[in-house]
Amino acid sequence: FLDPELGDWVTLPTRVATSRAGTTAYGSGRRSGKYLVAKVSGTKNVVQGTHCVVYYDPSITHKLGGATVAAADFAAVVADKFDAVYQGYQGAGYDVPTYTKSSVDLFLTSMDLDRRADIYLSDASNTYSEPFYAWKTKNFYIPATFDDADDVLFNMAHELFHAIQNRKFSGLSMAANRWLFEMTAEYASRKAPHSRSLSTDYGLYLATPLGTLDEIHEYSSAHLTKYLLDQTGDTFETLWGTKLATSYAPYSALNSYAKSKAGMSLTRVHAHYLTAMMFDSSYADLIAEELTMPINGTPWGAGNVIDSTFSIPDDEAAGWMRTRLPAFPSYPAKVLVEVLDDVPAHVNAKVFNAPWRDPKQPGGRTPLGSFFSGESLPFVSTSLGDQDSVYVTGYNYFGWTAKSLRVRVRPLVVNVTQTPDPLPSGVECTFVGTVAPIPDCAQQLKVYWKLSDGTPWQIETVPASTPEFELKHTFKAEKDETFEVTFEVYCLDAGGRRRLLVKHTQGVAVGGRPAIVLTPNVQQVEINQLVTLTAQVQNTPDTPEYQWTFGDGSSAATTSQPTTTHTYTAVQEDGYAVTVKMADAGEPAVALAEAKGQVVVLDPVQVVDDPPTGNDPDAPTLDYSKLQRVDETRFWDGVREVYFKDGAGRKHGLYQSFLQNGAAQQPLEAGMYIHGKTEGQWQIHMQDGSGVIENRHFHRGLWVGVNAQARTVTMMAKSTVWPDRAVTEVYLYGGGLKAQDWPSVVAGSSCVLYYGDGTYETVTFDASGRRHGLCTLQYNVNAEVRTIYSGTFNAGVKTGFWKYLEWSGDTATGVTYDHRKDPPNQ
Repeated sequence: FLDPELGDWVTLPTRVATSRAGTTAYGSGRRSGKYLVAKVSGTKNVVQGTHCVVYYDPSITHKLGGATVAAADFAAVVADKFDAVYQGYQGAGYDVPTYTKSSVDLFLTSMDLDRRADIYLSDASNTYSEPFYAWKTKNFYIPATFDDADDVLFNMAHELFHAIQNRKFSGLSMAANRWLFEMTAEYASRKAPHSRSLSTDYGLYLATPLGTLDEIHEYSSAHLTKYLLDQTGDTFETLWGTKLATSYAPYSALNSYAKSKAGMSLTRVHAHYLTAMMFDSSYADLIAEELTMPINGTPWGAGNVIDSTFSIPDDEAAGWMRTRLPAFPSYPAKVLVEVLDDVPAHVNAKVFNAPWRDPKQPGGRTPLGSFFSGESLPFVSTSLGDQDSVYVTGYNYFGWTAKSLRVRVRPLVVNVTQTPDPLPSGVECTFVGTVAPIPDCAQQLKVYWKLSDGTPWQIETVPASTPEFELKHTFKAEKDETFEVTFEVYCLDAGGRRRLLVKHTQGVAVGGRPAIVLTPNVQQVEINQLVTLTAQVQNTPDTPEYQWTFGDGSSAATTSQPTTTHTYTAVQEDGYAVTVKMADAGEPAVALAEAKGQVVVLDPVQVVDDPPTGNDPDAPTLDYSKLQRVDETRFWDGVREVYFKDGAGRKHGLYQSFLQNGAAQQPLEAGMYIHGKTEGQWQIHMQDGSGVIENRHFHRGLWVGVNAQARTVTMMAKSTVWPDRAVTEVYLYGGGLKAQDWPSVVAGSSCVLYYGDGTYETVTFDASGRRHGLCTLQYNVNAEVRTIYSGTFNAGVKTGFWKYLEWSGDTATGVTYDHRKDPPNQ
């Protein structure tokens, strides 16, 4: 090593040492040889580069491409290549260390600040050091022998990328994930500063798990990086810059990237990569081990075919042909095992799978299938797990046969696609299924499509050369639902015998049927009044379009939201028919759902601006003796209504309802109608005849009084809009609403519901119009609020603890029930 204190090259007796001053550390290699200091003073035996200083020992033999090169010339090649890759990384946007030499101005003088990388050359026996990650990234330790100048370039790029990695990660973090950092550095050395082919010098053992700490495995895993990028379509710059370099946990980041971009975990990507090496000729030369049959040592066949004849020796009690699959920790491989020749007479060829073990030891093997005499059919496809093997043997009546069998193992790939995806209810869907490879022996294929919605199976028999299989079907669902589609393919040989080739089942998510309803579906407005029409919708397309027709001959309107406005300029007491259709904006001619409603348009009524009060002389009196019976309605429960009508048949004038009990008449409600709308002062009486509930005043029907028995009340719902209130106030009265309007009025709202007995309910409804969440029923006595019950609903069903109270004067008694029980427990 070059001792800065002695200024000369000396030999260290031990692998690691420090200088006499205790300030200089010396590196250690895995093998014997001469070692170089981590920091050198002076410029003895150096070559100056733009971004590096290369130190060399003239006594060491330097070789390039097998030829001896002068030490200084060799160092110059190293300096040139280092500068080239440094500038390449820098130009590509990587965060490279500041390896530069610059002048710094100081007081009355200036000095050089040299931050260039130090590169030390050693003899060929000391190549790379194990504790590299603990050293400063400014120092590089390079062998004195390379295959060629490109080899120098790739080595410089590899080591410099470690320095780039060390800018983001500590030495401990890099050591803990060494295979990952070596893998990415090897890939970067060929692809990042320049675009070259990956090295095939490092082969991979199929049974080597992901993350193995072995130089060969680490470097060859650069191909795994390429395989992953091929699956995602991303560049290495994107993978490093946006995923790895920004994470404190590089392995987790790479695993997350694989899941989000490739649709599978890193372990599964590795499994697919190993399969590609086995069966894809473009990866075949990456396999380090020679794959042979265990009995006669015959290597695997060319390409993706294991096509070797093996003989079972006469003196063996059993003979096996074994094909080993990669170590898939949790992800099985699907394979197709075929006997290429007809099985001889009286011979049954059997297929087994078992862990990798001596084929002469039958214990633990699982029989998977058989080929009978004269058959040339594939073995049923199977899934093989971690380090499983496929064994094929021939058996006759007299023991194990000596007849040779030719066997082929190929990866089996099945795929089913659907269009459109996602799939709405009522829309025809096309499924396309493919399976490969098809066995050579197959003459025809029998294809089954099975659907979980109860429709009959679709079965067809087609030539074996058919490339794909199609099914068209329409699923119908009122709500979001997942169905299953099963794709089965059987092989039929020349004799009509069949074997299952593949069975594949996958889920089909079907969106519920689109629906639309006008809320409310009947409105009453005056001529020239702007009316707002609103629809409630569910299961809409991605880009919905709403087409409105108003029934008055005006032009239709199209909106992107389920609401619009319109003004009617002519009276229509029977109501205009309103229609709204929901469609996909991309296909507006096809209506997905339709709703109808009605708008009644009446003459304007002149009324005072403010509602009359009880003391207002304009308020109608409530002298029952002066009521003139113009029309009367009688009900089954004894309630009678007496009222006037206008020319349009609407209640107009004084109104009274009462309960007829023999000769006695118990008042219920009395007040004034103006063309069908409550107006002025009204009195509402207790049903038991004990007195008046309250006096209410109406201005064109805006404040609505209620009574459970009064026939002005239909016990339905009507929403009154109060812009300054947080909840919807709902009053129960006869406003032309029908029972089916109740959910649409309150769906998704927090409401206060006022009832005819003076109680009011505070509750929230879900989107389906069911009570959901906290609910209380209360009434007021003067300023005091009294609770009758309180608890929680879940989608219309009582759940949890509920409290029920009964009031006697000012005293309440109550019980608590647990509605989680059936029946509820006190």
